Amino acid sequence: MLRSAGLYQVDPLTGEQGYTLAAVLLLGSDQLLQAVLPAYRIDALVRRQDLDRYDDRVDIRGNLIEAYDQLMDFVAKHLPDPFHLEGQVRISLREKIFREIVANLLVHREYLNGRSARFIIYADRVEVDNANHAVSHGPLDPRGFAPFPKNPTLARFFAQLGRVEELGSGVRNVMRYLQAYRPGGSAEFIEEDVFRTIVPLPVSNMVASPAVPTLAETLAMVADLKMTAAVKQRLRRELKLLSVAQALTATEIATQLEVEQRTVRRDLQLLRQTGLIEAGTRYGSYQLKQ
Repeated sequence: MLRSAGLYQVDPLTGEQGYTLAAVLLLGSDQLLQAVLPAYRIDALVRRQDLDRYDDRVDIRGNLIEAYDQLMDFVAKHLPDPFHLEGQVRISLREKIFREIVANLLVHREYLNGRSARFIIYADRVEVDNANHAVSHGPLDPRGFAPFPKNPTLARFFAQLGRVEELGSGVRNVMRYLQAYRPGGSAEFIEEDVFRTIVPLPVSNMVASPAVPTLAETLAMVADLKMTAAVKQRLRRELKLLSVAQALTATEIATQLEVEQRTVRRDLQLLRQTGLIEAGTRYGSYQLKQ
């Protein structure tokens, strides 16, 4: 059974037989995982009130089967599940969406990279990031992207357990059910050396937000960031551009300001984390916080 699942193989060069890394990840004990992959861990956090530390946290170091169950329990504990009927049957929108997000985090992660994976619940969104072997760069368009099997052995095993669908269907399922879970919301899938997924949450899950600052106040906030003067100046230019154009993609901003796209994407991620910008109405675009 393990051999047919690709978890026990023969080295064609040396003839040696043994368990694969996928076998350790799927079935290994905590001790074995730490011996083989000492940096392996998943950090699940809730940051609604305490944005500097956390309101709740689970440090996950078990194998992928156990990690899936722990993450789904964490989701059930902290995220809402609004009533929804599909035909005449009630379904869990929360489970439909986050089973795909969690499975994607576990199955497509680059495990030879020592960076910890993170699953963070904020008041208005969930952000997930994990080490990645990028085959493209920038936001993925769910309507036209070509899925790439990064860990096919893990994907096949999870598919046999019924925890993932066919390759590429996960992103489509998230977009499909998100329209009922968070009307008007749009998930973001951003592929770089770190793969980031951002899923908006229902309005009822959000805490009251402060008044929207003016452009002058927004620009003044940049002065408090611990950055060099040159970086702060570039951030101000990007914010001014967004105030005029309403919503722009990283590519459009990079072109207009004559800055590398990678630099702009890093800036936009920083501005989003500080609450100065948010996802725009166009796919992959950003705008000033409304």
